[in-house]
Amino acid sequence: MPLVRNADAVLHYDVVGEGEPLLILPGLAMDIGPWRPLASMLVGFKIVLIDNRDAGGSSTTAQQYALSDMSADVRAVLDDLGLEQVSILGHSLGGQIAQEFALRDPNRVRKLILANSWARTDQYLANKFETWRILKRHLPDAHFREVMTFNLSHPDVLASAPLHAITALTNPLFHDQSADAFCRGANAASQADTLDRLTGLVSPTLVISGERDVVLPAPYSDELTNAIPKATRIRLETAGHAAPWEASEIFVNEVRSFLKRPA
Repeated sequence: MPLVRNADAVLHYDVVGEGEPLLILPGLAMDIGPWRPLASMLVGFKIVLIDNRDAGGSSTTAQQYALSDMSADVRAVLDDLGLEQVSILGHSLGGQIAQEFALRDPNRVRKLILANSWARTDQYLANKFETWRILKRHLPDAHFREVMTFNLSHPDVLASAPLHAITALTNPLFHDQSADAFCRGANAASQADTLDRLTGLVSPTLVISGERDVVLPAPYSDELTNAIPKATRIRLETAGHAAPWEASEIFVNEVRSFLKRPA
């Protein structure tokens, strides 16, 4: 189990496959587990999977951190692997970490893929993160997963089966965290703001949105695409916030096609 230290955090990462390097950054309340099946589909790539601090096999931290600290975590892993340049795929909060890293270390990013992500936390998102923090602190884990499944799911999904049955399908996407760990990650997400800096993002970028995403509706991906000079947009019509798993074959094919194009 490879581990590397960055300041007060010990980061767990794993490497799967051989080929052009692609770093994958999970979102809030996720570890690298759900990404392993997708990594196995990306044949011909060297996939680097990182557990964010406070998640998975990485250490918990004693104090609050910012997205700049999580960007430094990425740098520490790449340095440990001796990788000078990689492509990066970030989902949701992972997409924000990816943006921060690409803006701070532009020469180390070949291509960037931002899935179900955003550029600036507005009042709508701040209220959503605050609601999630309250729920995490007051609900048992099982009930929290049910409520989060309700919060993350499109109305058509919620109309398809009882909530407990839908939650059974989404359970693998949630990582067990303490309330403090979850809230630190949500606090970092609440401070996200790359929008005014994205004109300086030089890497070719693919923005992927789930058109049924009720967490980050389409205008957030529109904002990202319009702000990034070399951005291409892909809309997955039937997918929601969990687009990489709800439309996994299409998602992987779009990622592979983008990475194979000349930079």
